[in-house]
Amino acid sequence: ILITMAVNIIYSSNTLVKDIEEIQENNAYREIALKDKLTGLYNRYAFEMDVSKITDLELEYLGIVSMDINNLKYYNDNFGHLQGDKLIKEAAKIISSVFPRVYRTGGDEFVALVFYDEVEILDEKKETLVRKTIVYNKDESHDIVLEIATGYSKYKFGDKSYEQILTRSDAE
Repeated sequence: ILITMAVNIIYSSNTLVKDIEEIQENNAYREIALKDKLTGLYNRYAFEMDVSKITDLELEYLGIVSMDINNLKYYNDNFGHLQGDKLIKEAAKIISSVFPRVYRTGGDEFVALVFYDEVEILDEKKETLVRKTIVYNKDESHDIVLEIATGYSKYKFGDKSYEQILTRSDAE
């Protein structure tokens, strides 16, 4: 009986370890699927998943910030893609220091979703982004000049989807 119990304990332990390893592996794959490899920010797929979950009630408290990096093509064409990648990564650091939920939705395009109290301080957040960019550019140790075009919009009465808010933020 003791030998049988010992074998069962060992088997159960091995099974538990395998289950834990499988869960960790699945979480790693999920993380890879949702994150942008270059910046570590959430990607377009994660953005689409998250906005698909926004309820009508949450829509009323939603703000969307659209951001584009200026001059990425110039850096890529004149200094190479490594320098362009550096521009993207530096912009991502600054943007994510201002907005908690940021997605890289295209080559030089970023979107931040803001909810509830943050929507009321979008002007302040935009100014913080501008200030941080100015501070970055004044630092002579940086060999690139960072410019981030920003537009944002909040829910307006009658909006039926996040797309309406996103379209306005892109137009700003």
